[in-house]
Amino acid sequence: MKDGRNCIDVIDGEVLMVSPRAARLSLQTNCSLIINNITAEDAGQYACGFLEESNWDTHVFLNILSISSSSTDTDPNKDGDVTLSCSIFKYDRPCEPRSLHWVDETGAELVGEGDGFKYGGQINCVSYLTVKLQTEHSRRYTCQYVNGTGVKIEAHYSTVSSVAPTDSTDWSPLRYTMWALRISLLILMMVITALIIRGRGSSRQLRNNRVRYIKTDDGGAVNYENVDPRR
Repeated sequence: MKDGRNCIDVIDGEVLMVSPRAARLSLQTNCSLIINNITAEDAGQYACGFLEESNWDTHVFLNILSISSSSTDTDPNKDGDVTLSCSIFKYDRPCEPRSLHWVDETGAELVGEGDGFKYGGQINCVSYLTVKLQTEHSRRYTCQYVNGTGVKIEAHYSTVSSVAPTDSTDWSPLRYTMWALRISLLILMMVITALIIRGRGSSRQLRNNRVRYIKTDDGGAVNYENVDPRR
């Protein structure tokens, strides 16, 4: 039922194809009605029962809460003010004054004017909150519909930081120093390793090539004799 008119969407467990919402409606085996891609027009009173009887078995009120934003500055990379509008679409009765509350991520209610926000009051079923966008910080604001028994429904709005992550090529002096030390240490280790390998090779060559000179008594030719056997 909407605006005092009865709109039948389901008969005998089947969704009526003539219903303008037929593509978004489905019925489960326990007769639960599923509404996909819900919109403000879906708000209203829903009743379920047998057509043969005069009384409906079940009545459900569907209230829909939504948040929209408006800003004079369309550049998301600049700090500025944005006005949030919280609207509730309901069927059963008009909105009570101060029934829409704004709270921050800590749960503190935002009233009056404070750090980064200004409460704009409630007009009928719409409440306004102006917040300051800060490109370096992300915030979350929540609009709650409250009646005498507590919070009935709430909607969230988050501001996302537009600051890009630090480029890996934008190195600080400390980062340059650390990388320079690492490269220097690596080069030093390579040089030491090369010298050790070269020293071992030279020592083995000298050890294998040591000779002894033998001169004959008659002044003949000099013979060379290898001291160590070759390995």
